[in-house]
Amino acid sequence: MPVGQCQHNLIVDEFVDQSIFSIVSANLQSRKVQADGRKVARQSGFVVEDFSTPSTDFAERLGAIPSEENDWGMLELAGASGTTNIPGLYVVGDARIGFSGIVAAVSEGGFCVEMIAHEVTMERWNALSVGLV
Repeated sequence: MPVGQCQHNLIVDEFVDQSIFSIVSANLQSRKVQADGRKVARQSGFVVEDFSTPSTDFAERLGAIPSEENDWGMLELAGASGTTNIPGLYVVGDARIGFSGIVAAVSEGGFCVEMIAHEVTMERWNALSVGLV
């Protein structure tokens, strides 16, 4: 059922908490969305998260303790580099701060890998300086 109209008189349909079985496309454009057995003509579409539920509690079950609350009221499990209160446990993306989206998760993951590489390098350097390697 239409819930609104956008620019250019596009009809907006809302499928809340419904499964979408398939998206049919041709020539790189969406043509139909099949939900609950009915097919709806489409030219484009969105999947939107409502920010209400963290995506995972896995890090907390491992013992990570939230460090602070972010601007959206979500508890952050790790700092910007992905480090947690548990040495060697890193958390990025949705698991760190609630919904952040794929671009933020990839960016955080890259930064986290840099931090891990730095920590490994420092461990090796310190081992060399005391003659362990």
